[in-house]
Amino acid sequence: MTSGRNAVLVVAGETSGDLHASKVVARLHELDPALDVFGVGGDRMREAGCELVYHCDDFAVVGFVEVLRHIPHLRSAMDRLVALASEREARVAILVDYPGFNLILARRLRQIGVRVLYYVSPQVWAWGERRVKKIAARVDRMAVIFAFEVEFYRKRGVDVDFVGHPLLEEPALADPPGAASPAGVVLGLLPGSRKHEIERLLPPMLGAVELLKDEIDGLTVQLGRAHGISEEFLVENGDPARLGVEVLPPDAVHEVMRGSTALLISSGTATLEASESST
Repeated sequence: MTSGRNAVLVVAGETSGDLHASKVVARLHELDPALDVFGVGGDRMREAGCELVYHCDDFAVVGFVEVLRHIPHLRSAMDRLVALASEREARVAILVDYPGFNLILARRLRQIGVRVLYYVSPQVWAWGERRVKKIAARVDRMAVIFAFEVEFYRKRGVDVDFVGHPLLEEPALADPPGAASPAGVVLGLLPGSRKHEIERLLPPMLGAVELLKDEIDGLTVQLGRAHGISEEFLVENGDPARLGVEVLPPDAVHEVMRGSTALLISSGTATLEASESST
């Protein structure tokens, strides 16, 4: 473990954030191989050279009851991250989306002298403009992925840069739609990357598959399995294979997007990825 001037804290509390932050971590190590990068993320961040204090799977909670149940864990995790940032004398923290946790963490980090770069803005322009005041008070700089966000933040006194959307750099999205399609009608299932999402979304998706198989002859159904989601977990939540659903391995999500006639998809980053894959 190193400490001092070359320490950076990175916090990505969700799978999509792990994907985006892993590229940042990799680039940081290109610039300084000795950099001490630590924090919260997933397998991609670990592979890029980030020391995971917590895995983002431990932070994947949805729903009011689940959030309440996990408050002690989240509070303890935040205390530990702040303590580590102080011990390692981190000068900068890169916080990726996940506003319910990261905006509170940003305030506490600023109090101990850590500068905060917030990467991937919360959608305050859509559902919570009042949070902009918190962002202005707690964040040193915003790095946004949509061009229109620059004007939005600058008008409200936030230092901001447009860095482009990381999904546009994914080579898989450049392949033509239908490149991986088998013959006939193909339905793609993307029930999410978090266990709570899948528990809620996969059963009704499989119910739709049962209905559609009665209506569409020769229907092919493929399911994109996210990193960290085992086939055993899918079996426990509806067992796609019983309906003849082909479960593709992790990293084949874009193949499902490109090869499908239609998609049943969870709301979030995957929705944007799917729209890019169809253009």
